Amino acid sequence: MSQFQYVFKSSLALVLMGAAALAQAHGKLTDSLPKADSLLDTTPSQIRLQFNESLEPAFSTLRLRDAHNALIPVTATARDQLHPDLLIATPPTLRSGKYKLEWSVVTHDGHKTKGAFSFAVK
Repeated sequence: MSQFQYVFKSSLALVLMGAAALAQAHGKLTDSLPKADSLLDTTPSQIRLQFNESLEPAFSTLRLRDAHNALIPVTATARDQLHPDLLIATPPTLRSGKYKLEWSVVTHDGHKTKGAFSFAVK
């Protein structure tokens, strides 16, 4: 193997390892209340989304939609002072039906991630 091939392969390996580390650095939803695909007896008192990294509250949002895709207003979304990786909002009283929770967050290191899941109220 030539010196060029050795340097090229070594550099390529370092780039690939760095890319893998960056891919794992994005914030991920680790827990939620309500849980994805859950069936609730009543409106949850709070919507709580737990992430694996601290959040930037000014750039993090939560949206609640009904079965007709209409946006349902929730109280201001906030980051818990004691748990900077927790996003909290309070929904209004919800009628029976299916709901979709959409979130978009920016983590403390500047990475943006988003997702959605559904739940239902009896």
